[in-house]
Amino acid sequence: MTEHFTYNKTWEEIHQLLDEAEQLMHGHKVKSYLKSIHTKERMQHMRDYKALQGVCNALRWVLGHKDTTKMKVLTGED
Repeated sequence: MTEHFTYNKTWEEIHQLLDEAEQLMHGHKVKSYLKSIHTKERMQHMRDYKALQGVCNALRWVLGHKDTTKMKVLTGED
């Protein structure tokens, strides 16, 4: 299984990816509340928001964030 992993990412690259994911997540959250777009589009923004929330939780866990537990990564809840 490990032959698929290079383990060549730096902590800086992981922090940068977390920052980018948080920015995208925020944008999807804002768009999910817009009344000027169709419901289906708002629902897609909410799904994208929730997916990026999982990405952010996983990246925070990798970085050792003290408030991000394994359970939060796996279920979204503490």
